[in-house]
Amino acid sequence: MKKAITEKQLILPALMVLASKGGYVTIGELKEELVKRLTLHKADRAEMSKGRVRFLNTVGNLVSHRTLEKFAKHTKTEDGKILMRINRAGRQFLYSKMLKA
Repeated sequence: MKKAITEKQLILPALMVLASKGGYVTIGELKEELVKRLTLHKADRAEMSKGRVRFLNTVGNLVSHRTLEKFAKHTKTEDGKILMRINRAGRQFLYSKMLKA
């Protein structure tokens, strides 16, 4: 059985989503886009406590664990949503990875 996707493995895909959406997305939009773009395995779709899906929890952890702190900033909007914004370091990291591909 394949292992669940980790936060570290989500850094590049998350930055790709941010860049493709003009540099800004809410955490909800990020979750939706990553679900569309990535192949989720059984371990990712597994339910955790309180009915949460493991993958969506892992994406949320990118903010709560500050995994993207070096590459993107997050703020709360007036309506309480978390808005992520790619920064210069994030763009440079993304560009360097794309050159290697």
